[in-house]
Amino acid sequence: GRMQFVFIMVGKNGHHACEMDGNGDGSDPRSFPQMYNALIVGHEDQTPSSVSSDDQDPALMRLREGTGGMFGNLILTNVATYGILQNDCGSETRTQDSSLLSSLTSPEYLYVSPNTIVSGQGFSFATELGCEGLSSARRVDPLLRVMPTGAGEDTVYIDPTTERCTTTECEASDLGPAFTNVDTVPSGGFFEQTDYIGAFGEDNNWIVGWSSIGALTIEPPAADDDGGGGGGGGGDGGNHELLLGLIVGLI
Repeated sequence: GRMQFVFIMVGKNGHHACEMDGNGDGSDPRSFPQMYNALIVGHEDQTPSSVSSDDQDPALMRLREGTGGMFGNLILTNVATYGILQNDCGSETRTQDSSLLSSLTSPEYLYVSPNTIVSGQGFSFATELGCEGLSSARRVDPLLRVMPTGAGEDTVYIDPTTERCTTTECEASDLGPAFTNVDTVPSGGFFEQTDYIGAFGEDNNWIVGWSSIGALTIEPPAADDDGGGGGGGGGDGGNHELLLGLIVGLI
């Protein structure tokens, strides 16, 4: 499948925001998901306890069992342990060199852009022995306007858009991390080329009206409201299995 403009939040005891599996070592047929322009938000104290998982290995994304695929223009933030975990690899070619893609045949490769933004206390990648190939990411603050490091049921406000500039002058050299090193999306007509990394850009708050979480982006709380909406606020409420997601453009 192909996905673009993806927003997922994972609560303290949630597990992976997304998992892409192949068909085992031989991987015939091999899955080949393509995902561009995603914002994946973790919890700084993530402790997975998902009853539906076959293990509790922590990571915001998991790629395994010989999956192929293409992933670009991603922001992974509040990474507590690992941004991307890859294990149980097969014979797929794993690369972060976009210049090689024209010489490779889908679905026999896995590409994760080295322009992926990863922020938080955890590592960018965890790769099992035999899964070498993914190691590069940009360790920078994506400058999300308002995003709690511990989102939960009591979070009252978020703003998932990103600051375009780091100064008021906003010269080309002042562009924020989410507006530099933007990946070119795959050809074929499905994907829309953007000038930003992540799901929202500077002001494209498309989530309003699509999901109940969109209501959290409409109005900031009052200055004396300590209900968990600040940039570093946001505890986890009664439902610690919080996993809020929205995908637009899924085939």
